Amino acid sequence: RPTAGSPPPSPPSATTPQGCLNYQALVTKWGGISSCTTCSDASCCTSCFTSTKQALTDYKALVASCTDPTIKATANAMTITINRIIAAINEVCATSQSPPPP
Repeated sequence: RPTAGSPPPSPPSATTPQGCLNYQALVTKWGGISSCTTCSDASCCTSCFTSTKQALTDYKALVASCTDPTIKATANAMTITINRIIAAINEVCATSQSPPPP
């Protein structure tokens, strides 16, 4: 009998709708942004604000153009996660920087 093993992955172009092809790239590209919740200085805050906003834009574009329900749902969940990360950055960065003038 054949040995149990996962079948070879099919090329994404054959099964993945065009608008969804970026998903894996986005996961790789933005995989590190969760570490932004531990920023302790202004330069980290600044770069994390920029990258999380860009990540959110990227994932929202993917959700808008992707028709694969599984990928769409996962990307949608990621936008929620990124929003939470942004909120966390707001919190840690607001306390580590001087308060804005009244």
